[in-house]
Amino acid sequence: MLNKILSGRVFRGIGANLYGQGITIILQVISLPIYLSIWSPDEYGIWLMLSAIPAYFALSDMGFLVTSINNVSMRAASGDVQGSQRAFSTAMVFCLCLWLIVIALLFLAFLLPDDIGGGVYWSYLDVFMILILVAVVNMSGGLLDGVFRANDSFATGMYLLSTLRIVEWTGGVLFAYYTKEYLYVAMGQLGFRLVGFFCLCFIVSRVYENITWTLAEASVDEFRSNIGKAVSFMAFPAGNVVSIQGMALAVGSLFGPAAVVVFNIYRTLSRVTVQLANVVSRSVWPEISKRIGEGNVDSVWGLYVKSKRYSGFLILTCCVTLYFLGSMIFDVWIGSDKGIIFDEWIFSLFLISAFLNAGWQIDMAVLAAGNMHREIAIRYLAGSVFSIGLVVLLGSDFWIAPVVMIFAELFLFIYSPVVVKSKLKGLAVSK
Repeated sequence: MLNKILSGRVFRGIGANLYGQGITIILQVISLPIYLSIWSPDEYGIWLMLSAIPAYFALSDMGFLVTSINNVSMRAASGDVQGSQRAFSTAMVFCLCLWLIVIALLFLAFLLPDDIGGGVYWSYLDVFMILILVAVVNMSGGLLDGVFRANDSFATGMYLLSTLRIVEWTGGVLFAYYTKEYLYVAMGQLGFRLVGFFCLCFIVSRVYENITWTLAEASVDEFRSNIGKAVSFMAFPAGNVVSIQGMALAVGSLFGPAAVVVFNIYRTLSRVTVQLANVVSRSVWPEISKRIGEGNVDSVWGLYVKSKRYSGFLILTCCVTLYFLGSMIFDVWIGSDKGIIFDEWIFSLFLISAFLNAGWQIDMAVLAAGNMHREIAIRYLAGSVFSIGLVVLLGSDFWIAPVVMIFAELFLFIYSPVVVKSKLKGLAVSK
């Protein structure tokens, strides 16, 4: 049975995630030279910092969409059609409320004068709010993902949602090329994302009729029962934002906007390893939710072990390849006319951090897929916040940031498998 699963939906999911991660890597790689051809390094560094701040708004869903979609999938697998619809409708109401709140704040941002606040970034308040709205629309794509998972069509959904990211990116680049203004770049991303999102919603509502796009089935009790798990799941996106975006902001505040560009280059290249690990972890996630819903814990454990092996082979191969080819990739990617020189020592530190992070992605996927994530999520967030504090406190040199990141990831690399084993053992006992 396990081999059949691995050769079916999981492998199709891996193909879809390879497509999605390939898009992520390609967009990250080509964005740097494209934007540096439009803006100076300092201007691009400011855009990176502007883009980082709205990522914090993703915390506003408090993990509610992710845990709701897990419930949609698990209840559909157990035959609870009504419960699956109730979880989906409640998630729809939640998204609608977020849209209304952000639109109201965006309207207020356009009304406020640029000089009402202090600091250079106040004049970009309208850019902040537009990028926040982009994040909300992006987050609402979880509704589409829930429908696809409930119909065992995760791979199809991944292909479509990943393609939607290309649409959004294209809008931003086009507006950057023709206007060079941050505000219009943000508006370009928003406009293209909205068109693509609504087109997908229309198509999905016609193809999959077992889950209806109605608010009538939303339930206050459903919201209350899900809020505890959702709040704890918030620690994952919060940890990601603090670890990735927050670290970039810390580096920028210590060493200037141009240093953010350098930090982003090393991190982007080294985290190809994490992207590959995510190909496997995101592919097994919906299958694990389905098996937990069916009560098949033995199948979950077998899938976990095999996924760890496959993922381990991928990330080790990727790290070795990047170590030996990193300098060449850097020279081809960046070029010699930007004044940025490859540092093998610094890149090695980023590579070690990325290897350790990739090593616990499967563990995170298993825990999150079954809404068993509270313990590891809280520790991840605490470690990320502590890391930022250390960098700010000790950040006299650029290399301190990746060293701190290494120690934070090492703890989770060792601790996460212990939590997975404990949680799955508890599920088996409760059967």
